[in-house]
Amino acid sequence: MSEVVFHRLDLPAVMAGLERYARDELGVRPEVREVILIGSLARDDWSARSDADVVVLVDRADQPGPFRGPDYAPRRSPGVPVDVLVY
Repeated sequence: MSEVVFHRLDLPAVMAGLERYARDELGVRPEVREVILIGSLARDDWSARSDADVVVLVDRADQPGPFRGPDYAPRRSPGVPVDVLVY
């Protein structure tokens, strides 16, 4: 017997989670200058299986950008996987 799986993305909840992440986790870091949402969520052509693509602009970093810094990843899930690029 085959199994049917339905995927759903609650866009308002995801966007609220991303805003909370940007404000509460990244906004308090002195080196962070800007947080930008790019990709399908920003273009409004997302699907139920989309992730969030976030660019974090910093004044200084230990390595040249772009890099995926695990220390910039959200501690609490906003409802979708988040791919963070730090520049």
